[in-house]
Amino acid sequence: MLVIGFFTFALSVTGYFIGHKAGSFIKSKIEIIGGIILIGLGAKILIKHLL
Repeated sequence: MLVIGFFTFALSVTGYFIGHKAGSFIKSKIEIIGGIILIGLGAKILIKHLL
């Protein structure tokens, strides 16, 4: 149980630092892609409910 907790903690910390370093580099592109995905999902739901 302790090994699983330590391994999960280590991967989480590693992911945090990688995300923090890479986040500032690709932040604007990811926000645009996320916005496009959300608009697409909203349009799909709207069309599904209108038909």
